[in-house]
Amino acid sequence: TFGSTFALFALLGIPFSALLSKPLLKRMRDNNQRSAAMNAKLYGFNQEAFSNIQTIKAFDLIHFYIDKLKSLQTDYINMRKAISLAMNRSALTDNILADGSAPGFGLVADGMSGDGEKTFRELNGDVSPYDPEQAKEYYDKAVEELGSAPSEVTLLVADDSVSKSVATFIQSELVTTLGLNVVIDTKTVQGRGELMDANNYQFAVTAWGADYDDAMTYLDLWTNGTPYRGNYNDADYNALISDAKTQTDDAARLDDMLKAEKKLVEEDAVVAPVYHRGSAVLTKSNVKNLISHPIGVPLEFKYASFE
Repeated sequence: TFGSTFALFALLGIPFSALLSKPLLKRMRDNNQRSAAMNAKLYGFNQEAFSNIQTIKAFDLIHFYIDKLKSLQTDYINMRKAISLAMNRSALTDNILADGSAPGFGLVADGMSGDGEKTFRELNGDVSPYDPEQAKEYYDKAVEELGSAPSEVTLLVADDSVSKSVATFIQSELVTTLGLNVVIDTKTVQGRGELMDANNYQFAVTAWGADYDDAMTYLDLWTNGTPYRGNYNDADYNALISDAKTQTDDAARLDDMLKAEKKLVEEDAVVAPVYHRGSAVLTKSNVKNLISHPIGVPLEFKYASFE
């Protein structure tokens, strides 16, 4: 059965170092300085907005801060798109995981309800496809923006066996498709979470399990601008989610959510879905009516019995 948990990247604030060759030492310093400056800008913006929230409201300066944040979020968008497009998710699920997991061609999991006739995934198509040629084009644009190719990037993952296997796969995909070297930083689940909460990471693999059968269980995670979710805070995205939460017309609500997923994953490339986790349940022949749920509580024992 296909589960509703999926692995993902938080990609918004990726900083980059530069080439190692001696003639490019100055460019390396410049790129490192730009990376540090970008992180400092994001941190400073968050601190400034939080400290002056009452003044911002009183003088109607919200639009100014939204525009400022948007300008910061456009940095590295070509690199984020390149990384997402460079991953052959089908190869991961078929050859490495091989446990019934499905490729993450969208943020919302396969099988999640849509309009009653088609699932959400069927309606919105593949918003995180595999396209190595386009990935290389975005990567070349990113390198041009940076002034030189990054020497490496660091991928933060938890220390369980599946996460490490996924990280190794991503490492191989990015160096093969883009020529981008990836260093894998393995931490405990708690340690990974602390680094992400502190905005002290480049990109990371994490996961989310759906609480209920509706796309909103995923989509509203990116409305609060937290470092764990890549510092993403976009007024247009938030407006779509807000309208969907209050919308009484089912078709209009669904349209809001379809647009929101495309904006988050395809346009802004804040998150790159990797796979939707599959699972298998083995029960003895004398166990009856043990119910397995792909969403929410995994197993229901209410009606289970022994024959």
